[in-house]
Amino acid sequence: MVNSRKELVNWFNDLGIEIDRIEDLGKGNAICELISQIHHTFPLNFIRKPSNEYEYLKNMKIIQAFLIANKIELYFPVEKLIKCKLQDNLEVAQKLYKYYVKMSYGKSKVTEEDKMSKSISECLITNKPKESPKKPLSSSFSLDREACRKEIIENLTKEKNKMQDEEKKRIEDLEEENKKLKETINEKDLEIVNLRRSWGN
Repeated sequence: MVNSRKELVNWFNDLGIEIDRIEDLGKGNAICELISQIHHTFPLNFIRKPSNEYEYLKNMKIIQAFLIANKIELYFPVEKLIKCKLQDNLEVAQKLYKYYVKMSYGKSKVTEEDKMSKSISECLITNKPKESPKKPLSSSFSLDREACRKEIIENLTKEKNKMQDEEKKRIEDLEEENKKLKETINEKDLEIVNLRRSWGN
């Protein structure tokens, strides 16, 4: 069982996901890479190596949109993670490790009952007349995958527009505050000028 931060860092690196410390998970890109190894439909091409909290948050929003679209029950305290504090990211790293092991084990597990059932089925069909081969399911699988991809892209686009609107609103608020500050300064300057004039008189 991997629990310590050193073990978890080594585990990520062994998977080909380079991190120097657990706190790096708060940037989002390492988590995205791990999710893409578990779920191959994850839109990894949307991910960029971030350089600030805004870009950390953008990566995390992509993860959230994917998890929601695919009804995957994984919770990340995003606002805490992007601060890149040890404890919050350590807890998420442990959760991700457990999820990875669970998914990997679930994919590779073959029970004795499965083996026996398969052997019985093979035995029973030995003397059956050959049937025409069934059509491959690849087309339906491709359609499901395409639908999932479209839903993810739609969610990401909505999230991107929302973040852009929030950023625009923040800039407008700052400009409004700056304008008020200038007006206040001009009023104070005018008061000083009038005061000096009154002293001169």
